[in-house]
Amino acid sequence: MSSVAQEMPPAGQEIGPVRQEMTAVAQEMTAVAQEIAAVDQEMTAVDQEMTVVVREISLVRSEIDR
Repeated sequence: MSSVAQEMPPAGQEIGPVRQEMTAVAQEMTAVAQEIAAVDQEMTAVDQEMTVVVREISLVRSEIDR
């Protein structure tokens, strides 16, 4: 007599492994968020550098046009 109830683990038995898996996923998500923040900082720095280069190009163009 095999029923679904007999195949299922007792109530609460799966909570521990599920909780561990959720903790692992949360840690991975935190690591990804930190990587995204680092890339965002790098992109901000590059954007600032590009702004300086564009200003310098504008200055050079205005000197050439004189």
